[in-house]
Amino acid sequence: MYNSMIKSSSYKNKDDLAEHQFQQNQPLHFRFGLPGFESLREFRVINKKEIAPFAILQSLDEPRVSMIIINIKYLPVQKQIRRVLMDANRITPEKLRKIDVYVILKVSADKQRLTANAKAPLLIDWERLAGQQLVLERDDLPLEYHLNKV
Repeated sequence: MYNSMIKSSSYKNKDDLAEHQFQQNQPLHFRFGLPGFESLREFRVINKKEIAPFAILQSLDEPRVSMIIINIKYLPVQKQIRRVLMDANRITPEKLRKIDVYVILKVSADKQRLTANAKAPLLIDWERLAGQQLVLERDDLPLEYHLNKV
């Protein structure tokens, strides 16, 4: 559906899903919650091949709360987000290689457009089963990064 913004050559459906398949049912602890959902601390990432490369970040504290997310490796803006994370001294290059970085997507009211919040990436450490959303106060990252519809 929204394939033009995804690097089709880097997406290997079953291989990418298998990479974190075992973690999808394990809870991830977000010590500070998420902005706007500070009281929600336990989440899981649900990967389904029917919606890949998108995934669902599902609250375990309040199951009605879920968000569509995508790993930044599928987005043209990934290098910019990684650079800002390192420039802001938020994360070292070594640590960045050991975690996954996602962005939360927003579907427009008319369901015709998707945008990604590049200013607030989700960092997920699968080894520690921990997550954090960072809010990056930078003008060089868009709050609504438009994904092109095909």
